[in-house]
Amino acid sequence: MTLDSAAVSRASTSDPSAVVPPGPHSPLGTSPLPAGDVTAAAAPVPRLQYLTGFVYAINEQGEAAGGSVSDGQTMPTVFKNGIAMVILGLPGFAVGINSAASVVGSYQPAGNSRKHLFRWSADAGAFDLTPDGYHYAEPAAINNRGDILGFGETVSGKSEYFLLTPDPNGELTPKALITAGSANVT
Repeated sequence: MTLDSAAVSRASTSDPSAVVPPGPHSPLGTSPLPAGDVTAAAAPVPRLQYLTGFVYAINEQGEAAGGSVSDGQTMPTVFKNGIAMVILGLPGFAVGINSAASVVGSYQPAGNSRKHLFRWSADAGAFDLTPDGYHYAEPAAINNRGDILGFGETVSGKSEYFLLTPDPNGELTPKALITAGSANVT
């Protein structure tokens, strides 16, 4: 957010119409109230939350997908109600989340130098969805139908995009369940 000099001047004089980003100039999660009588019918003030990590996507419920650092490694993370939850015990990050809270991301299999694509849900856990014929794959996005757009490198060395589309029952066929001990996923 860029503030012009007039806005900075208003902020420094405590003008209630000033727009001041969170920081040393305003209390966390608050914004100036309009002048005059404020009653119980006033709209709620949006709550500002700082997350420990980084976010690449957010769904309509306010759940976010990204990563957080643990012991010097970036881990795939979902943020819900301001709480960070690491969703996979292997290094990686999440890049997409749909309205059903299905999350897509990439992870680094133990003993492997190439990233693999995963899909995670609270009900099913994490599954490797790296397409056959690819030795490297990452997702770009997931939509509310469960389609996953990804890109990667084939075993022949060709870089290309691909689309993973669920069957009529809404299922994608996973390669393997991912656990922290999945050292042999290639």
